[in-house]
Amino acid sequence: MAQFFRTLVVAFAAALVAAATAAPDGGEGLDAARALYTDGDFAAAGAAAEDLDTADGHALAARAYAAEAILADDSAARRRYADRTRAAGERAVALDPGHVEGRLYLAVGLWLEARTMQGWVAYVRGFPQRGRDLLRAAVADAPEDPWAHALYGAWNLEVARRGGRSGLEALGADVTAGAQELVVAMELAPDNAAIAVQYAVALLALDPVAYADHARTALDRAAAAGADDAFEAAMQARGAQVLAALEAGDSAALNGLIDRLVSG
Repeated sequence: MAQFFRTLVVAFAAALVAAATAAPDGGEGLDAARALYTDGDFAAAGAAAEDLDTADGHALAARAYAAEAILADDSAARRRYADRTRAAGERAVALDPGHVEGRLYLAVGLWLEARTMQGWVAYVRGFPQRGRDLLRAAVADAPEDPWAHALYGAWNLEVARRGGRSGLEALGADVTAGAQELVVAMELAPDNAAIAVQYAVALLALDPVAYADHARTALDRAAAAGADDAFEAAMQARGAQVLAALEAGDSAALNGLIDRLVSG
């Protein structure tokens, strides 16, 4: 497979990282780490959350490190924080195998790390397969979680983009199902700008001509939404850039932006 697990959601991503974190214990330490994340101090948020050594803390750390990896301009920083994302996700799931956010961000970590290697290597090591299983389980266990649907939808579309028909068949993915998962995510979180940007970018990465109208609608929606934290604001700004290139008919700029969002 050709470089499968490198998506987006933002976009795959990309997007994926802006999910809201619930704090069932209401602990001050977790609240403090979350405040750092909201303000955009992602590295400090990750370190503070990891120090708690709880499933909630490690899941938040994975989220924060993923934000660093996605927004970083330096390739070394992207690689470093990709490793930290997966490691924190692994610790969250080890402490609580049913932790929904832990599974989601472990899947994100697998994507971030896999995009630094050749596609066939990631496939042989089972990164896309494990990500699929984690996301499917999260959707089944938390059907009202918009990010479970958003990430699983982006996973399906990324398989189509990177692996084509053979990838879809090998991994049991489906373009229509993937798009529908993202629609469900937007229905569950109508004011979430990051999910709308993720949907638009995933479609444009697949086919910028066929899906231009759908993407434009989603990007308009993202522009009109608020931003709950620094990462979501950053993704909203990137969505505005994509929309500007789309409206201007600047295919070169659009392709460059999409490539940056889905591959880092």
